[in-house]
Amino acid sequence: MAKSKKTYHHGDLRNTLLSAAEALLEQKGVGAVSLREVAKEAGVSHTAPYRHFVDKHALLAGLAEVGYGRLADAMDRCVDEQPDNPAKQLATSLQAYVALATRHPQMTNLMFGGVLKGHLCEGSLALESERAFNGLLRIIQNGQEAGLYISKDTEELAMFVWSLAHGFSMLISAGQMGELGNDEKAIQAILSNIGEMVITGIGV
Repeated sequence: MAKSKKTYHHGDLRNTLLSAAEALLEQKGVGAVSLREVAKEAGVSHTAPYRHFVDKHALLAGLAEVGYGRLADAMDRCVDEQPDNPAKQLATSLQAYVALATRHPQMTNLMFGGVLKGHLCEGSLALESERAFNGLLRIIQNGQEAGLYISKDTEELAMFVWSLAHGFSMLISAGQMGELGNDEKAIQAILSNIGEMVITGIGV
């Protein structure tokens, strides 16, 4: 007997499509992600994606929203797990950013590579990207309130830390750190040192 086609409840379809899109993204890059290919990967009809995404850019925006949501959740965990230790919050936020960026390089490229310039200022994607950055802002603010960091503009300090984490991630993903880039323990040690240097650099 032939197998019946797998069907999805309406409430699951969007997440099913996003999971399929992410699989394509990480395997083949952003250029391989299309509504038709995602439908094929998800095992649904080629018209099914249009129930949730009007075009490819809308699909990519939804996918980037997933990435920013993970980053925002990671920033929140850095605070929740070390509520009374702002220095540790900062160090673990660096580690969390680099871990996500290097384990999901194509997602990171989608989020920060200029593919979604207009969409970054729109709707739920804008809210999630703002939530991610606000998580880091809160970490810096916690350090300022504890007297660890200088009383300069919190957003500027957060941008400095964000840029440092992103740059380090790109070096690893591009293979510019040689064998070190494959040694997760060594990377964690470097990040711990960088975290201390960041604290020293923006400390009182």
